Formats: sequence, structure tokens, C-alpha cells
Amino acid sequence: MDGIVVNNKYYGMKRIYLLAFACLLGLSLSGQKGKGELIYEPVLKTDRIIEYAWDTEKSEWALKNSIKYSYTYENGETRTVTTSDYFTGIPVSQIIYSYTVDKVLQETLFQNWVSGEWESTRREFWFTNDEGLTVEMIIQLLENGSWVNRKRYADYQYDNRRLIQYTQQNWSRGEWVNSYYDAYYYDEIGRLVSRQTTGINDIPKTRWLYFTGENNQRQSSTIYGWTNGVWVEVSRRLFEYNQCGKKTADVFQLYKDGNWINSTRQEYIYSLSAENLKPGMKVPVCHNGNTIYISVNALKAHLAHGDCIGECTVEKEPGKHGFEDKGKQEKPPFTIYPNPAREKITIKFDTDESEDLKRVELTDFYGKLLKSFNIKGNSDLTIYREKLLGGKYYVRLIGKEVYSAVVIFE
Repeated sequence: MDGIVVNNKYYGMKRIYLLAFACLLGLSLSGQKGKGELIYEPVLKTDRIIEYAWDTEKSEWALKNSIKYSYTYENGETRTVTTSDYFTGIPVSQIIYSYTVDKVLQETLFQNWVSGEWESTRREFWFTNDEGLTVEMIIQLLENGSWVNRKRYADYQYDNRRLIQYTQQNWSRGEWVNSYYDAYYYDEIGRLVSRQTTGINDIPKTRWLYFTGENNQRQSSTIYGWTNGVWVEVSRRLFEYNQCGKKTADVFQLYKDGNWINSTRQEYIYSLSAENLKPGMKVPVCHNGNTIYISVNALKAHLAHGDCIGECTVEKEPGKHGFEDKGKQEKPPFTIYPNPAREKITIKFDTDESEDLKRVELTDFYGKLLKSFNIKGNSDLTIYREKLLGGKYYVRLIGKEVYSAVVIFE
């Protein structure tokens, strides 16, 4: 099992098959930047994945395949992600995600395109507790026209909402039988650093080591196998990101004769989901190292010369946010303390600028809105951490201008 969904959110612990390819950065409609002009926090969806294979003779990447994604939504409770050959348009496979009325993932159905129609092959059932945490997942395969139990993930254990262990079981002779335990380990600020599966006989099976670099971005994931009493490198993935913090590629390598050998490469191309985009809204892009807000009509031109959709991961000129035609740098009209923080942060506003500020937002590292506060006067604002995991977050002030600052919860 490679993924866990909590309240329909991916927590970065694992992958959920192709769901990761279609994951969204989050949607929020921010306050007015100028009169009648709302800021649209972009929802990005995977539009295309280009696959390459390593040509050992030429020592270069050779095009292998290209997959196109399309999305269908029904009543907000079902989402279908279809993949097809980008060049021929012929469907390949699709996954149908079904949610509860509270937007919690309940079932996934996997289908392949065979002889002009969809054939179901596999389905997964997800069960959660009152806190939205997964407590059980069952995998079934379609065999001879009937759904048959195959695997079950149970006995989920959490620490401050972080998954720390679950048990995989196989269906055998009419009952679930334990197969192995899967444990997760985190650093002092809550980032996943390793994962290990262990058989029911307490013999190690597989280990994953994760390296996180700057801006809280995972740089690599290395898999080790337990062989003759020692851990031996097997394979690894290396990840690449754009200046907005969105993954643009990953490279899969195999360990052979003491060296890492390239195997495959996937490049991701995203498009803007504009279902809730209305006339007059502005979209943030990272332009020359600073975040600006532009109309959707200007988006294509910006992307053509290297800009990306979303706020810059690192601002060249911190505190400088504005429209395309309002790029002057100003000192942010606020102070945040303590930073880093443990339980809460306090925002102190500059008296002279407070009348122009309308709202404060707290977002995660990828821009998903977590909390929003209307501002009245220049009184200090305190934001409590509550159940937020350790790591980097953004505080954004919205008024005539938009300012952002990084805050760290330890």
C-alpha cells in the first residue's frame, strides 16, 4: 500500500496510485486586491505525463510514452480521472473516486479500456473514524465476474494525526491473515524520514529513506531490501520542482554493481482548473522570482517565458506582492512573533497601514487555505496551532496589496 487519505487530504506519507498524479493544490477565493478584483488561489490538475526510458547506448533519455488526463465530476461526490494516449486519444485506464457527503474518500474503482468498453479490475473501500482518520482499507479484485477479497490494511495507529503503523493482511481460506507491519518514523518537526515493513516473524522486509531539502520539498526516496542480515540499496526516486514548489519530474534509478543507473523519467504538465474562476479574478504566478497577480487571459504568455502558476516558493524580494502593473516593493505592514513557534503566533500590525488590510490567511506550504480571519482595526491577531503538523506555513495579509511571510511551527 502506498497511500493514506485523511479527510480527503494527502499527508505526504505515501502515494495512492494515480491519485497522486491528479492531486490538487487547494482552492480558496481570497479577498479583494483592488476594487472588484478577487484573487483566485489556483487549483492545478495533472494534464499530461511524459514518460522517458534511459537509452544506455546513447546515455540519454528516449521518449517512451505520453499520457493525457481528463476529469469528470458528478454532484461533487464522484470524480473520474481518465488516462489516454496523448497522441492517439485512445483511452487506457480510469479511476472513479467516490466520496461521502463530507468529502471523505469512500471507494475507488479501477478500470481498463478493453475492446471499446471499460472493464473493472479492482476496487478499494476506505473506512474512517469520527476524526476523519483511516482505520481500515480493503482491496478486492474482479475474478470470473465476482469481487474477491485480496488485501486488507487494518490496525492503524496514529500519533498527533501522523500515521505511525498499520498491518497488512491477506485473504486466505475465508479469513484475514496478518502478513506484515508497516511503520513510519518522523523527525522533530514532523517530516517523514523513514518507513519500514517487517514480517509477522519480526524479520525486516523493506525500508524507505526520505530526504527533504530546502522549502520542505522531498528530494529523494530510496528503497532498501533486507538481504543476509543487512540493508542493501535497491532503487530510488529523485524529485524536481518548479519555483512555485510544484513537482515537475521524478527520475527512477536502480542500484547495480555499486552505481545508480537511470531507468525511467516522468515529467508532469499541469493545467489550471477554472471551474470556480469568475470574471475579474486574478491568478498568482511566480514571475522573475516574485509573486504577481495577473488575469487569466495573460496566463498563457507568462507560462511561455518560464513563469509558473502559484506563489513563489522563495521570494527574490520578500514581502513584494502585487499586480502585474503594481510591482513596487513595500515593507510588509506587520510583524510575526514568535517565529519559529510551538503553540501560537501573534501578528502585530503597523498602525499606519491597518486601515487598508482586510483579511489574514494561514495556508499550508502548497497554498491550501487552512484558516481565515477578518481584520478590524489594528489589534494584534493571535493564531493558535491546534492540530497543525510541524513544518512551514504561509501567513498572507490581503488588502490593497497582498503580502506573505513564512512561519514555522516546530
